[in-house]
Amino acid sequence: MQATNISVHSTSTENRQDNSSLTRKDFGDGFLFGVGTSAYQEDIKLMKQIGFDSYRFSISWPRILPGGRCSAGINKEGIDYYNDVIDTVIAHGMIPFVTLFHWDLPNCLQLGYGGMLSDKIVNDFVEYAELCFQEFGDRVKFWATINEPWTYAVRGYTSGDHFTRDKSTGSDSTYHQLSAERVRTHISPYRQSKRVGRFDFRTQTINNAWFPVNNPDKDSYTVARNLLLCHSAAVKSYRTDFKIYQEGQIGIVLNTCNHYLFDNTSDKDKEAAKRATDFMIGWFLEPVIHGQYPESMLQYAESNIVPFSNEEKEELAKSVDWVGLNYYTSYFVAYEQNPPGVGYPADQQIMFSYMDKAGKPVGQPSALSWIVPDHMMYLHEKYKKDLPPLYITENGLGDDNDCNLTAKQACIDTERVRYHQDHLASVLKAMHMNDDPSKPLRMDVRVILLGHIVIILNGRKDTQKDLTSVGRESVYLSLSESGEENLADILESQDPLLNLMWLWSLIPSSVPTSFGLADRLHDVVHTVDQLLYNGYENHSWCGLRRLIIS
Repeated sequence: MQATNISVHSTSTENRQDNSSLTRKDFGDGFLFGVGTSAYQEDIKLMKQIGFDSYRFSISWPRILPGGRCSAGINKEGIDYYNDVIDTVIAHGMIPFVTLFHWDLPNCLQLGYGGMLSDKIVNDFVEYAELCFQEFGDRVKFWATINEPWTYAVRGYTSGDHFTRDKSTGSDSTYHQLSAERVRTHISPYRQSKRVGRFDFRTQTINNAWFPVNNPDKDSYTVARNLLLCHSAAVKSYRTDFKIYQEGQIGIVLNTCNHYLFDNTSDKDKEAAKRATDFMIGWFLEPVIHGQYPESMLQYAESNIVPFSNEEKEELAKSVDWVGLNYYTSYFVAYEQNPPGVGYPADQQIMFSYMDKAGKPVGQPSALSWIVPDHMMYLHEKYKKDLPPLYITENGLGDDNDCNLTAKQACIDTERVRYHQDHLASVLKAMHMNDDPSKPLRMDVRVILLGHIVIILNGRKDTQKDLTSVGRESVYLSLSESGEENLADILESQDPLLNLMWLWSLIPSSVPTSFGLADRLHDVVHTVDQLLYNGYENHSWCGLRRLIIS
């Protein structure tokens, strides 16, 4: 272990420990396992049969408040939907973990005052949170205010490509461009804007004409600050008016990753590794524990970041009963005096890489490089005196795209089985490191495979050998018992109308009912564009695209 407490991860398969004998009994009483997908009624039944203990999902703000505020009307159908989800979870003996904000902001607030760029958002968020506490808090005992504020602030308001040092196609420092893939998968905060239709999959950039930039140096910091103030205000309201009789807990879900040294002999790289952690999870974890930003951020981003007032510090400090961790990947980091970009990516003075100085990859190669979970142990070591209970709320493996696999072959998923075995072994090791039994490390292993992610990213059904997965009726995709069909052939043979209905189903349920038909069809067109861009030459889709455009 380096002086920075950042471990060196072994990537050699020869040194891999065999964790195949792990069972849930190894983790002791009170340890929670959970899973989630979108077809909740059937999935919840299956989860209970498998033995999961919890179900994590988010509430869509525009689904229950299409106008952003209670005064603009409450959508009773949205309230009924979430009541049914919660009641179904509890009826099957599982614990609901509910997130208030997973990036889908009511469009009227985005257009009205810039959404999270304005501190006006705080009062509106608290009103929305209080409605959720009133409607669902009698049954929900684990609340998360915000999911991955870092992703919303950085992927929403800064370059989407700075991590891998890809040069932006737009070098004009007066604005930033996002990759289309980032906007498609991280909907913040432009998912409901008609102008989202301008993105170009051929160049993987966003036309800056619709990008609501105030100040490219400061926007990410402004949004992050307002997200933290939304969090603390909602927590204050819950603890003041609801907790005493609802007896629940409230926290926040943060994404993180491990930062290894690009050059183990470089003192500057050691400091860069510490700084990288501060500029990611520390950006949000330190305020909700200590009430202030990490010192390195105040130093390196001094001209762009606004410190909290004494009152804000007081409300932020100790504003979490628990912290959720989302992590998928790791990076090698090195000091770089003049990195590309402006604002957040430049302030860090860091270069990120998937390989170290000697060319060794950070982990076993993967299409999404989501396979190194060690950072959890580092966080526990660094924050253990102040850290509340931890729940691992997201993790997983994205493997290489192989469209030549049959469905039967794809279901024999030994790589993912091994990933979860190794990951659980890492979790168990971290639990044994804990010397404070009052602050346990808990876990919600969220094994998520949504149909459209499977097809768009992997081109395959993605299940474990003994778990049969069948697409929802809205997907119109089924596999025979033999499982020998090639998925590309299945998709090619689909009727164009069924393809339209399947593509329509990809549009998130968070889109409010006021979102027009034309806007939905634009989304279908761009989903087709993404599929074609990824190599799925489906003639019926091309014809469908031409029909919609005409």
